[in-house]
Amino acid sequence: MIYITDFRKHTSLLCINKQIQCFRDIMGDFIGLDAALSSVSAAFLPIAKTNNMKYLIAVVVGLILLPFVKRLLGQLSGGGKFSNIGVDEFNSLAKDKKAVILDVRSPGETAQGKIPGAKEINLMGADFRQKIEQLDKNKTYLVYCRSGNRSATACNMMASAGFEHLYNLVGGYGAWARKK
Repeated sequence: MIYITDFRKHTSLLCINKQIQCFRDIMGDFIGLDAALSSVSAAFLPIAKTNNMKYLIAVVVGLILLPFVKRLLGQLSGGGKFSNIGVDEFNSLAKDKKAVILDVRSPGETAQGKIPGAKEINLMGADFRQKIEQLDKNKTYLVYCRSGNRSATACNMMASAGFEHLYNLVGGYGAWARKK
C-alpha cells in the first residue's frame, strides 16, 4: 500500500526531474550547465527524499544564476579591460622600460621562485587595493600568478581602479617557468 506522503514525495521528485529537464532545454547553451544540472539531479535527489526541498531548489537556482552573476561581477569590476597574453608576448613586453611585472601570488608562492624584477603584491592580502592605488596608472602592467586566474582577477580590479595598460599572463608562472 502506498501512503499519501510517499505519493507526494514521488510526485515531487517527478516534478523536479521535469523542471531540471526543462532548464536543460532552455539554458543548454551555457557552458557546463547541462553537466551541473545532471550532477544536481543525481546528487541531490536523496535530499529531496528527506523532504529538504528548499535546499535542492536553492542549489538549482544558484547553478542557473551563476553565469549571470559571474558576468555581472566581471562588468562591475573592470569589465575585462585587459589582454590575456602568452609567455612570448609577455617576455617581449617586459623589455619595455614603462612595463612593470606584477606578481600577485602569496609570499609563500613567491618564495619558491618568481620572474626576475617582479614587484610582489599579494592579491589575497588585505591591503591589495591600497597598494595598487599607489601604482602609476600610466605604466604598462604585466600581471601574473600561479596559473593566470588570480592575475585575471587582479587585472579586473586594477581596470576598475583606472589602469588601462594591463596584460594577464595566461598559464601564469608555471607557463613562464616551462618556457624560460
